[in-house]
Amino acid sequence: MKISKFKEIDKFILNNSFSESYKNINSIMFILSIFGHFISIILSCFLLYKVIFSATESSSISLIISLILLSGLELLKRDFFDKFSFQYLKLKTLSHKDVYPLLIISSLIISLSFYASIKGSKEFSAKADKIENINEVKVNQYSDSVNTLYDGKIKFINDEISSNKKLFENKDIEQTQLQSNEKITSVQKERISDLKSQKLDIKKNITELDSSISKIKSERDLIIKEYNDKSFKNVDKFKNDNNQNSLIFVIISILVEIIILLGVYFNKYYVFRTWTDFKEKITNDSSYQKWILYDEILNIIYNKNLKVNDKLPSSKNIIEILKINNIRIPSKDLTDFLKLLNSIGIIQTSGSYRLFLKTKDSSIELLKQHFNIE
Repeated sequence: MKISKFKEIDKFILNNSFSESYKNINSIMFILSIFGHFISIILSCFLLYKVIFSATESSSISLIISLILLSGLELLKRDFFDKFSFQYLKLKTLSHKDVYPLLIISSLIISLSFYASIKGSKEFSAKADKIENINEVKVNQYSDSVNTLYDGKIKFINDEISSNKKLFENKDIEQTQLQSNEKITSVQKERISDLKSQKLDIKKNITELDSSISKIKSERDLIIKEYNDKSFKNVDKFKNDNNQNSLIFVIISILVEIIILLGVYFNKYYVFRTWTDFKEKITNDSSYQKWILYDEILNIIYNKNLKVNDKLPSSKNIIEILKINNIRIPSKDLTDFLKLLNSIGIIQTSGSYRLFLKTKDSSIELLKQHFNIE
């Protein structure tokens, strides 16, 4: 590794503070937590809307009331958990009087929101009853169409059976009349024999037609049964898929709640950690300590009427002004301060006087640049 590359990496590591490293992550988690609230409201709405609609029987009123109540619940959840996170990070304990009440209230609100979003996600994804109802309608429609088709065939055969029975009856009457005669001629005997034979054929034909009807009905019932079996098999598959979808939506609902809480907590952790890191830095860094002191002095000695090229008060007067403002500074430190102002172009020495060369805002900005204050 080249020394230039090492210096570049070293500079990156040393200057890569927590605030800078996690700035984007904090922003993304904050946005995701806000988006999570919207998802939670939508999922919970499927539950609350159904409950309110049963009382109001108005879809628009039910929707408006549901959205208002759920939005308020989400705002309370965020605000209470935000305050709990801050107090916990500040006090580092759950047993403090400023922490545990917030923990209890936050837990109750989070539990209520969590329950509503999970139940709502189940309501949204649960379609088992709908699938069964749709399938039942389809099966009934198919059965009706098949029955209509086969009823026509059965009616045609029944008409033939009726015709044959009528013919059989006529022949039977004719045979009875012939046989009732006292003297039966040979022609009549032959006719009676033919009628008996014809009646047997008709009976056989009726039996065959009855058998055809049974076969047609069996065929019809088999077609309907096969369709039913196939349909219910598909219904079982759809219901299994739906159960999986319901589980997925429940998992999504859980993840949304976790994202919301993580987003709120991490945001407070980010702010708190940034503050503690900065506080530690200014406490231990002599440059920051000087900048804080010099910044206070500048803000005091710059009065409202001061203009560029105006005279700077004498060192003695500056010390007195600072004493009035509860700032005590040795003469040597004040001399160092004035030398610094002179070196960075805020003041200029002209004979026994010192003149201001910059406005207050410009002077403060130059001082920040000198001490590398962001």
